[in-house]
Amino acid sequence: MEDPGRAKMDISPLSHKGAPVYDVDFYDDDFIRDPRPHYAAMRALGAVVWLTRHGNYAITRYSEARAALRDHRVFSSAHGVAADQFGCDFMKGNTIASDPPFHDLMRSTMQKPLVPKALESIQNRIEAEAHSLVDRLLVLASFDGMRDLARHLPLTIVTDLVGLPEDGRENMLAWAAGGFDILVCRTSEAGRGSKRSRRCANTS
Repeated sequence: MEDPGRAKMDISPLSHKGAPVYDVDFYDDDFIRDPRPHYAAMRALGAVVWLTRHGNYAITRYSEARAALRDHRVFSSAHGVAADQFGCDFMKGNTIASDPPFHDLMRSTMQKPLVPKALESIQNRIEAEAHSLVDRLLVLASFDGMRDLARHLPLTIVTDLVGLPEDGRENMLAWAAGGFDILVCRTSEAGRGSKRSRRCANTS
């Protein structure tokens, strides 16, 4: 039986600067629903694949990806890590789009209140807040798992830990989602027409 995920694949024998070519839109709904056949196809082509729709190389295998992430002198993040130039320019200089030593300095500063040892000191507070939240939700006829449960601790305790002021805390998750979405928007017809792309444009 033919794999439905492979029906829309277009694997070209051509290469870009010696790399195998894979012609598929990563942000197409069909790809997002089931990306695994595409990932397998890319791994079969080689450790590095050229993505014609997006003008990017993809490192497809674990050992090569791990080596690249550990070698910032060759595989620099300082010029951006998004899928297109707009996203790279917008995010340049933040924690993920920077190289050592600047990256190390920012990371060490940001992670201090979030490391396990630091969290031990507020464990009782976190547990008490979690129990209180569950008790409040259990008396309701229904509740939204994302809006009413999952969002609560990030928007209360976590915002305190990272030092966000009271003003604007309710926007933290929207800002985080915008920061993630801008890494992939404006790179394809599917992406440009999506809610994700429009949110990226609004974020900018």
